[in-house]
Amino acid sequence: MLQEQRLSPNALQRIGRQVEAMCRQLDEPEAVISEFREEMTGHLIMSVEDLLGAGLPEEDALAKALERFGEPQRVTEELESLYRIRKTYARWLFKTALVFGLLGMLVIGSFFAWNEGLHNIVVKRLNHELFADAAAGKIGAEITPELQASLQAAVDDHLSLRSASAVIRDMKEWVPYTFTYPAQLPIDASGNVQRVDGLLFYTLYTGAMIPVGDQGKALSVTLQQWLFSSGYFMLGAVFLFAYWVLFGAWGILNVYSRRPITVFWALMIILFNALGYYAYLKLRQLSIFRPALAKS
Repeated sequence: MLQEQRLSPNALQRIGRQVEAMCRQLDEPEAVISEFREEMTGHLIMSVEDLLGAGLPEEDALAKALERFGEPQRVTEELESLYRIRKTYARWLFKTALVFGLLGMLVIGSFFAWNEGLHNIVVKRLNHELFADAAAGKIGAEITPELQASLQAAVDDHLSLRSASAVIRDMKEWVPYTFTYPAQLPIDASGNVQRVDGLLFYTLYTGAMIPVGDQGKALSVTLQQWLFSSGYFMLGAVFLFAYWVLFGAWGILNVYSRRPITVFWALMIILFNALGYYAYLKLRQLSIFRPALAKS
């Protein structure tokens, strides 16, 4: 195992002056300049230590490292160009990625929340009211104006309902619906309102059979509801994929604008996205990883 090389105070001062000469020419926020100062100092120290390990005297190693690094003005111009790229493109990529990510989570979250349960709330409430009315004797042998008004209000007040159909019939015999709201909707061969299947939404039948009186009669109600389709889910997946790609591009560009990035860390950011980028930042802060990251 190689013995760690220690630089003299004079060498560290010369490195500090070189870095400060570049920092004075940077037109960036103080946080950026501070980060730049730390990284460039680390670069130069490790470069000198490598040359010392190769057998050069400290003075020669320091001179060669500074020569490799280049003139402060030229280096600063290159760094300003990289920062300008990050400001112009990386910020736009990051904001766009966040927008797509939020849209994707909203779409997919609403898909599962609605299709897996929320759409049933209206149906359960209406069925509860109808069962209560039947038990109280408010529903007789025909569809009363009050019952019609109740079904109409349910459809009009809830975007989740497309139509409501009802009939009072013998529980063992099927008969066509005598009431359908809205009345102008097309009816299929079975007497139900025709289904509508679209790109983002489709319709689903839900029904209830509510006993009426003691004559073997029942109120048969069928509701047609709107549900999110697989196309809606795929739209959310596209939004999340766009977020994944844009965030990965932002992470790689943001890292590269500060120092070269290895294929390993580029793949980590692409595959694990925010977790990969966070892991890079945390490991970068540990001194044990800095040489490997800086030489990448």
